[in-house]
Amino acid sequence: MRARVRHAWLQKHATPSSASGDFHWHPSSSGDPEIAERARGCLAFARLAPGRVVWARSFDEIAPADGRRYAGLVVSVIEGDASAAALLASVPWIEAPYAGAASVEEDVEIAEPGPLSSSAFLSAEVAGAAAHALRCGDAFACESIEPSIARALATLDTWIDPSVRARTRDVSIKIGAPAAAPALDHYAGAAWRACASDPARARRVWRAALALAQHDGLSAETLFDELAALVDAWDRAADLDAWLARTGVIDDAARAACVARGVALSGDDAGWLWNKVVHAWGRGCFETRASDRIAGALARRILADHLIALERDAPPLRYWRRLRWEAMLPADRRAPLEAGVRARIGSLIGGARG
Repeated sequence: MRARVRHAWLQKHATPSSASGDFHWHPSSSGDPEIAERARGCLAFARLAPGRVVWARSFDEIAPADGRRYAGLVVSVIEGDASAAALLASVPWIEAPYAGAASVEEDVEIAEPGPLSSSAFLSAEVAGAAAHALRCGDAFACESIEPSIARALATLDTWIDPSVRARTRDVSIKIGAPAAAPALDHYAGAAWRACASDPARARRVWRAALALAQHDGLSAETLFDELAALVDAWDRAADLDAWLARTGVIDDAARAACVARGVALSGDDAGWLWNKVVHAWGRGCFETRASDRIAGALARRILADHLIALERDAPPLRYWRRLRWEAMLPADRRAPLEAGVRARIGSLIGGARG
């Protein structure tokens, strides 16, 4: 499939449209004051919509007429029967300022990036910030841009929800340090980066997360916020205990039942506290419905570990294995928990045994 790209330059260097040394558009009929205003002060600006993408990039040059440095703009508009990601990935890198060699219009080959694809690396922080910008139609910051940036953003866009990608979005790239991204966007960036080296694992983990959100009737944003809160709470036993109470995994009745049976839900280590919770459930301290809550919490812990493992070495199945070796559950009590976890994240458990 091919698409037509139209290029335009806003500059002070002489062009066939003007030799006066004043700011002007070349071609003279291509000026777009709105795009010029939106791109002001940005490294780059993109307007993304299915069927049409505008890609504007700033440049700094010295004007020949007065010897002063100025900021110019080169704009590419590409239209075709394709997604915004496919069009953005096909935008050619145009040198600036215009000096007579570049074509005002050209045809380019376009192809849809594969779902959940990856490209040139951005840093982890920039990838997360860029994912947030693509999802929300916002600005993000980075130190500089290279010719591969448009394709990198295009492939990162394939990790964004399709309902968002169907809308028109304006994304600005500014110079500076990237801001911390919300959990959903942070992990989208992490999965995108991991996909370049281990695509099967990155896609499996990401799809498992979206499937869990659907299983539990949550938005992806809500689920990833829950996962981030769970990871933060798992560092200290007191924090995990508070999280278990706040999320309703353990209620007052369950705690009272534990006390009555001489089971202490306490300890200095969060991992051992979790084992005690599972052990107490196995001894019948919680009502039957608690098994689903415990399975949901365990599925989230395992999913979070898989997401963490996309960024650094981590044992994502450690709490799955602890069901047998540390929680001391007989097989008939362990089976309901295993079934509840498999129903939520079966693709991450696979054939793993307790």
